[in-house]
Amino acid sequence: MLGRPQRSARRPGFLRIIRGGVASTTMGKFLRIFRLKEIEQIQNFLPTLCLKLRQKFCIQDERFIITMDSTVHKQYGVQMEGVEFDGHKKQLGLSSQNAFDQYGFCYGWELRSGATHSSVGATNMIQKIFSAIPKNVPRYFRADSAYGNVSTYNALLAHDVKFAICLSEVVWGPLLDEQEFKMPWNKIKLQFFVNKEDIDLGQKRPCQVANCFYLNKGLKGRSFLRVVFIRAKKRVVTKEDKRHYDYYAIITNISESEMKNEAIIKFYRQRANCENHIKDLKYGMDFLHFPCQKLNANRAWGLMGIFAYNLMRFAAFIVAPETGCFLKRVRRRMVYLASEVRQGQRKIVIRFSNHIYKEVPRLSGAIHKLFTSLRIFPALAIDRHTTPL
Repeated sequence: MLGRPQRSARRPGFLRIIRGGVASTTMGKFLRIFRLKEIEQIQNFLPTLCLKLRQKFCIQDERFIITMDSTVHKQYGVQMEGVEFDGHKKQLGLSSQNAFDQYGFCYGWELRSGATHSSVGATNMIQKIFSAIPKNVPRYFRADSAYGNVSTYNALLAHDVKFAICLSEVVWGPLLDEQEFKMPWNKIKLQFFVNKEDIDLGQKRPCQVANCFYLNKGLKGRSFLRVVFIRAKKRVVTKEDKRHYDYYAIITNISESEMKNEAIIKFYRQRANCENHIKDLKYGMDFLHFPCQKLNANRAWGLMGIFAYNLMRFAAFIVAPETGCFLKRVRRRMVYLASEVRQGQRKIVIRFSNHIYKEVPRLSGAIHKLFTSLRIFPALAIDRHTTPL
């Protein structure tokens, strides 16, 4: 049975199908062949591949929205190159920069040392991604406060990208002190950004929104950006509290005529879905840990996983055409198909149950049709010589 790799790997029929497999030593030597220049060339190809993959399915939303975030991959081998202590996550490991669109395709991925700040390399990745996007496509970007700096703003403005980025209190604090009583605050139906105290009490806090201008001489092509504030009154106010409200601020170059204050908050909150895609990478593609001691070898290994992830994400829209799905469901529907490998008469036969036999030609036919129509692999040929039980 094609179940556990440990059992199947000892079977001659299975070994013939996978052509003997690859030893870990051989794979390590292969990964160490890659140099930094070759890794960058592979990274540059990611946006082109993702655009072709989403071209067939994602027609309900013509906008191109990139969400960027970094994450820590906890490691236990302290001798690995690049393993450092991350002061924010309080973990020892490596760090990766991730960029996903609204459909979960990964357009940018870079593995870095563990103590690297989230925004390092962000402008370079932004330039690579949006340079590959057609200019007639509406472009959007959203990220957390780690990316709230002038270099990121300028990189996005240079490519005509509309963005919504969270601001840290160090930036919005002085701005609020100056503008708080000048801004008209309006009540909205949205809840404040929920914290543990709100969940424990199970109560909602009424919210208000307002906006003002953020002036900065370092911006290219414009002199100001718009900052949207949302606030909710604190449940308990102490003498040490400087403000009686909890605040959250989002900086954007989107005009109020295009998106009202409440719409900006809703648009930014959709950034949270990026966490689900990162979790899908970690648990679905085994990105919790990396296998090699050299950082470049781990980068090459990770990029192979990213290409496999994008193909699995492509398959997710075959399984669920309307919304897609996570990798666990794709594996259950397309990979974990119970079958039996039999060898004899100079050929290998894969035997399925009647139900799965009907599913295999349907899925393989759909994949063949879509890949050839997108002209990614025009010479793709799928062997359907399977025998039902």
